[in-house]
Amino acid sequence: MATYEQVAIGVHGVLTENPCSEPSQALAKARKRLQETPELLNKAIQFLRERGTHPDPEVIGALSQMRLAEWVHLKDLKSGAILLDIEGHEAYCVAGLTQSPGEIIGSRGWIVETALCPFAGVILCGGIFLARCQLGPDLRRRFNERYLSLKAAGRLHRRPDTAPLWESTRSWR
Repeated sequence: MATYEQVAIGVHGVLTENPCSEPSQALAKARKRLQETPELLNKAIQFLRERGTHPDPEVIGALSQMRLAEWVHLKDLKSGAILLDIEGHEAYCVAGLTQSPGEIIGSRGWIVETALCPFAGVILCGGIFLARCQLGPDLRRRFNERYLSLKAAGRLHRRPDTAPLWESTRSWR
């Protein structure tokens, strides 16, 4: 079964014949193109099948619901990383694919571009982060205050079934 990374590489393969020397760049480009052109997912599935790889249906389902955006990475907790949408309207507790976002980014308080998707009842973070800028102490404090108010208001989402990002897809599941 094909993993998230293999499907993203399949998207890259559909888009170009040129192999990318840096795998993380290929993955970042692939997810951006997939967000812009969702039909590429079907082409990537076909691309992989022609090469003898069969994508996992759960991975395909997660990728079809992927949301690539800029997020504020506030901190990592034992239960997951805390990300806020850039407008500060919603907060998400997300799991990393293989490690926490803080282990990848190196510290907290960054605005990053990354992808979130629902998978196996959790909100999963794709593991590729494009750092935009690090927040200064005042902005980090303000976003933390916003996080605490969102949490108190019940808008810290730990599961996809409570998250507004995937409201439009709940009806068909």
